[in-house]
Amino acid sequence: MTVTPETLRGKRNSYSVILQSLIREFNKNNNMYFFFLEGKDSAYYRPRISAVLAGKNGELSFKNCDGKKNVKDLATAIRLNTSLVKLQYLLFMDRDYEHDLDDISMEDTFLTEGYSVENYYTTINSVAASVKSLFFNDAVHAEDDERCVEKITGIYSKVQSEVHREVALFNYWAWVQRHSERTGKLNLDCFSLKEFVDIDFANCRASSEYTLDALNELAPDRTPVTAEEISQAKYWFDLKQPQVHFRGKQEAELLVTFLEWLANKAQKPEEPFISKKKCAGRLSKKEMLLDLSPYADTPEHLSDCIMRRRSVWLARLAA
Repeated sequence: MTVTPETLRGKRNSYSVILQSLIREFNKNNNMYFFFLEGKDSAYYRPRISAVLAGKNGELSFKNCDGKKNVKDLATAIRLNTSLVKLQYLLFMDRDYEHDLDDISMEDTFLTEGYSVENYYTTINSVAASVKSLFFNDAVHAEDDERCVEKITGIYSKVQSEVHREVALFNYWAWVQRHSERTGKLNLDCFSLKEFVDIDFANCRASSEYTLDALNELAPDRTPVTAEEISQAKYWFDLKQPQVHFRGKQEAELLVTFLEWLANKAQKPEEPFISKKKCAGRLSKKEMLLDLSPYADTPEHLSDCIMRRRSVWLARLAA
């Protein structure tokens, strides 16, 4: 096999390397709490976990496993390693399109309610919190400011519904790809709002012209998805909320694009603002998990999951 920078990085990030790292840490401090993540999600989870475990003995160690496969492989290795029976750990995985739900629904795993962590950032409540903090410094006291925030969240709600209509076909297509036994390369990041959907925030509109054939061209090595398969996927999604179960990357892209549009309007000022405002944060899709984490929703079952696991840890330590 040819050795490339990519293969070397893959070896450094493989689950076996992470396993050796945690074993070293565990041997040095068996009272440490380990949290294994699919990616750069610690910005979201760290403050929430720290709040739940505040006052509890033990340091927190977060591990970016660079992908769900590494988390799943690491989980299997931990469960089979008798020397780690008293390891205090919790896995964090995205539900995605529930194609591997049986593999990831375990008692040692926190599973997102919807597609991914990004979906917690894109609810109307999260958007309202972001707007109040970023553009009003949480000083929304006057009625004019309250009406402005209401108008902004109303715009987002309408555009979000419009975009959901336009990205539905992509989500159906991606769901089929994940639930079928097709072979060949699949990269869902090939689909972006910027390239496939035209968004007009001022008029609360979104439109697109891509087709099923265009989507199939994004995965030329795989068997094309058929119209019949799209119908099956639509049936599954008809029972779901798009904001929760549509792919989180597109939900996040919409939110960041919206906040960027607001920041431009706030400087002038123009509708929907009635006075000049300055955005108090960076706006970047790449850094969204870090910058917008304080405003994201926190599901109740996150703290419940952590406390349940802690009870298991204490019982094993006492055994």
